[in-house]
Amino acid sequence: MEGSVNVDLVQAIKNHFALLHDGHIYPMHDELPGDYNAWVVRWNGKIGVAVPYDSDEHVYSSFAEIEVESCIINGEQVLYLFINAENNDKQWRSLAFANICENFVSPGEDGSNRELVTHHTQEWCAKWKDLLGNASREIPVHAVVGELMVYRWLLQQGLKPQWTASNRSRLDFITENAAWEVKSTLSHTDLQITVNGQKQLTSQPDCPLSVMFCRMEPNPQGESVNDMVQSLTTLGVDETYLENALSGLGLKLGAFARKERFSLIEMRRYPVNDKFPRLTEDSFVGGKLPDGIIKIKYVIDLANLEYEVIK
Repeated sequence: MEGSVNVDLVQAIKNHFALLHDGHIYPMHDELPGDYNAWVVRWNGKIGVAVPYDSDEHVYSSFAEIEVESCIINGEQVLYLFINAENNDKQWRSLAFANICENFVSPGEDGSNRELVTHHTQEWCAKWKDLLGNASREIPVHAVVGELMVYRWLLQQGLKPQWTASNRSRLDFITENAAWEVKSTLSHTDLQITVNGQKQLTSQPDCPLSVMFCRMEPNPQGESVNDMVQSLTTLGVDETYLENALSGLGLKLGAFARKERFSLIEMRRYPVNDKFPRLTEDSFVGGKLPDGIIKIKYVIDLANLEYEVIK
């Protein structure tokens, strides 16, 4: 990140972290120029810093267990950078976290950094994400859009699918008499899918399983996660149910990735039958993985397998 670190401000933030109790806010009047308000905040089990935010657009981003979200704290609309105080005790006490907080609240030369933070939040977060990486596993956005497109198709067929994203089931959708696993790709040519574990492509004997293969491409005229939420709610899906599931996937309301748009090039349905190549528990002696192997991941080539063109 550009700009020098204000060592005194970093130390002041660390000191306030150590003294604050949950539900308390410390205004940084003495540490910052008068025109650039900021607060050290410990609120609802979270700890971090906040700056005034005057946009109606809700934003959310995360990187390296740090989150940035627009919200109301103590009657003030703010942009809040925070970490879970209970689960990350060592991290919020660290110099590294204080440095990030310092950069978040610092006005920078002629207020340029505060302008970046509050009006170009996605850009500010992207720089830190590139610098620090993201410790949590991120699901590709196109894969989520693909799942939601299959969700819509299932509803349009008159089915009542249960989307299992919120409980991380091994299969993506369960209907009364069938199960559905969605695999999406941005490749225009590949017909390969990655399977995680020997149990993913399995279902009950009386519950036929299908793989829904979605070929996608980025397209500003396509559909985003936000578009799909709106589309699904018009079909009767509860919005809170959708938002809870998306939050569990790292796509909370306001996440920048929810605006990325994709078009569906094609959707295929592959019946997972006796001709479909896959590993199951029956593929191993005694129905279990060999000793010393705890997890497997493998790739299936869908070429030359029977399928139905859905779209």
